[in-house]
Amino acid sequence: MKKNYICFCSILFVMFFGILTFSCDNGTIMVDTALNGSWKSGGLIWHDKIFFLNGVFEQSRLYIDPESEVFVYKGTYTTNDGIIYFNITHLHGHFLKSDFSGLSGIEQKWYTKIELMQYLEEINYEGDFDIDYYYIPEINIYSINGNELVINNNTTYTKIE
Repeated sequence: MKKNYICFCSILFVMFFGILTFSCDNGTIMVDTALNGSWKSGGLIWHDKIFFLNGVFEQSRLYIDPESEVFVYKGTYTTNDGIIYFNITHLHGHFLKSDFSGLSGIEQKWYTKIELMQYLEEINYEGDFDIDYYYIPEINIYSINGNELVINNNTTYTKIE
């Protein structure tokens, strides 16, 4: 039993050290500064727009008809060797109102997971909304070629700013 415990602790130590080594450079978070700026994808009904700036991001939808912008979520990100790690910290009320019935009275502001859980509890929301789904960190493959950003080999964004 003691041998298994030592082995388990050794594995945890190696994993922890590997994560630190993988995501940090001399104690700083690694981000690809080539991502900095605004990027827009194509679409028939809306375009996704992502704004990156040194480790923080914000995503919105640009609707075509009628023309409008709906904030979706924001958070932090790190990068390493063509991999981007998204950590969503906030969802926007405008997105929630437009995508989920029963949330028509939600304020047009950013919500942390705790704030959103409190709001849903206050209104006794019983709809089909899995709050954890939206706050799960994402890991994606990405590449940049000039003014083109490709995420997961299937979504292409063009730099607009």
